[in-house]
Amino acid sequence: MLEGFDFGTPKIASQLTGALAPLKLYNGLSIPPEYFLEAMGRLRDRYLTVPLAAVLHPVSASVKQAAKEQKAAADAAPAVQEEELTAQQWFERGFAASEVDEKLRFYAEAVRLKPDFAEAYINRGVARGNKGDAEGELQDYTEAIRLKPDDADVYYNRGIARREKGDLDGALQDYTEAIRLKPDDAAVYYNRGFARSAKGDVEGALQDYTEAIRLKPDYADAYFNRGVKRRRKGDEEGALQDYTEAIRLKPEYAEAYNNRGNARNVRGDQEGALQDYSEAIRLKPDFALAYYNRSLARRAKSDEEGARQDYNDAIRLGYKPKE
Repeated sequence: MLEGFDFGTPKIASQLTGALAPLKLYNGLSIPPEYFLEAMGRLRDRYLTVPLAAVLHPVSASVKQAAKEQKAAADAAPAVQEEELTAQQWFERGFAASEVDEKLRFYAEAVRLKPDFAEAYINRGVARGNKGDAEGELQDYTEAIRLKPDDADVYYNRGIARREKGDLDGALQDYTEAIRLKPDDAAVYYNRGFARSAKGDVEGALQDYTEAIRLKPDYADAYFNRGVKRRRKGDEEGALQDYTEAIRLKPEYAEAYNNRGNARNVRGDQEGALQDYSEAIRLKPDFALAYYNRSLARRAKSDEEGARQDYNDAIRLGYKPKE
């Protein structure tokens, strides 16, 4: 600016209105009149060759206002929910962990950060069960059910935990609710059949095992247990069929061979019974009951020496004769 010129003086400032108003914000250097031409040359050579984008301009009022509004919006926005992400990360660590104690620690951290994390309660319940903490397992499943009352799998898990604690009525209630929520789950019918059997409800157990087989035709354990119940009801032929099917589906099923041996023995097929007991022993060399049953079959065939050997092996392996 020429010496003596000032954008800020009232007379000049009053002329800088509208688009010219920002000129008042620019810095300027005083230029004595005698150096005007030299100053213009320096302005041209040094400054007017700079790209316009590289020149720093004062912030306009509209930009200032926009920045102010953006800051206010950012301050008013809800905080990023980092806790949920962190809880998920703890959950994933628990899922990937191999040690039970690590799983428990990771899932505990997940529910601490996210108290409504139903899946974390479920998995911690499983880990507590594996640790032998039956009470803690039940508590976690119950909390998961409170948070997620339409999850059939949680009712199923709690049913198993209740049954293992001897609470058959509670187990039956949970299995029944799981079936209501998920009617096509063969495993739940199977376990309810097991609980009904323990309660003495043979007919109800048969119905559940049959439904489990309908839903899962290759369910060897369901055939085996239905065979047990059929034999208890005096249906030796049905029991024999179920044991045979269980063996077909699971050829290494030592218990099924032993039970089929019993069914064959009752039907007078002592040779078939001996074969089944021997196969059960081959598959499970420490199967005390199979040794005992074979000793009876051998005695029935007058093989006293073989019967004595089997009986002694049964006692050695822990079999206790009924008094």
